[in-house]
Amino acid sequence: MQATGTPADAATTKGRQHDAWVAVLDELERNAAKAAHPSARRAADGGPQAASPWSPPVGIGPLPADLADRATRLLRAQLDAGTLLQEERARIARHLVTVRAVDPARPARESVYLDVLG
Repeated sequence: MQATGTPADAATTKGRQHDAWVAVLDELERNAAKAAHPSARRAADGGPQAASPWSPPVGIGPLPADLADRATRLLRAQLDAGTLLQEERARIARHLVTVRAVDPARPARESVYLDVLG
């Protein structure tokens, strides 16, 4: 049995920290992928899935250097997903403006045409 504070203990702790960071990055990557794909943002019951706020991990130490490239790619994916969400929001806002422009009091016998391309 080795004493506490030995190089083997340090290596074990470092390995656990690395594994913890891998798990954190895995979860963040899954969330970024869901944000980038509208169909994946639906809960199993078909309703919108609520996003839970993220907090930095506590007690796992700094990001290991060998995961820095992966974290940088993840940040880029998150920023790209944010851009896609903003574009989708703007598109939906434009559609809402068009839908709200239609007079809801029209008699049912009159046809209403919407230009969905322009």
